[in-house]
Amino acid sequence: MHCRLVALVRPDLTPPISRPNSQVLPPLRDLIAVISLPLPTQSSEPLDPTLLLLISTYLSHGLIALSHCFSSSSLKHNQHDTLFLYSKILHDSPSLLRWIPLCTQLPAKQCDALLTRVYTALTSISSQVGSAEAIFRIRSYALMCLLRTSSSTLGSKTFWDQVVKSASSFAKSASSNDKGEGCRLCRIVTSAFSEILALVEERGNRDEFLHGMPFISFCDAWISYSKSVSNYQCVLKPHLIVVGRRCYCIKQGDCIGPIIALNVHRGL
Repeated sequence: MHCRLVALVRPDLTPPISRPNSQVLPPLRDLIAVISLPLPTQSSEPLDPTLLLLISTYLSHGLIALSHCFSSSSLKHNQHDTLFLYSKILHDSPSLLRWIPLCTQLPAKQCDALLTRVYTALTSISSQVGSAEAIFRIRSYALMCLLRTSSSTLGSKTFWDQVVKSASSFAKSASSNDKGEGCRLCRIVTSAFSEILALVEERGNRDEFLHGMPFISFCDAWISYSKSVSNYQCVLKPHLIVVGRRCYCIKQGDCIGPIIALNVHRGL
């Protein structure tokens, strides 16, 4: 199925050889690779809505199936490596999140249903010892899937609460006494926050998300993690500036202390 879809989307690519009768299990990377498909080239003709529906359904079901597998208590061997690879492929390959913007021809309710099911499946993967970073990146991806749903599907308060809760859980699980490692972990959080905010800015109802106490709590959390990065005195430190109702993250290479401007009306 995967190879046939690759051939439909990108006939210029040579699909991997399929060995349906082989007794040898494929490498883990090949198994997880079913959650992605190569994007069409910019010069390609727009894909047929039926094909887009097939692709989005296939990718979402692949994510759901693997997530259920990884959330099973039977997954004991090399769980850390498995979840790390899963989180990496989610973010670095053309998986569902990159395909959804191409699916504008599909009914919004159909896309919403796929994305919310994927969110539920991804957040069902529980954290085990040593896998906190992978779990956080998986849940960040899940939250970004929610941001691709329509305006009526997602409430701003619930969303920002989940963002802050996910980061807090990660900070508690992955805390380190090593300054370099602590700096790296805080950078993971601030990077995820930056990606999330970028997607919020693309929403039609972004103004609903960019004001009020839930958003301010998100900004406060971002400031906290940015301060931690600056306190570790990294070479390049992100500094959060909140102007009016919005957060901005800039880089200031020569400054040691945090540069933070907070001008948010907390009564909103």
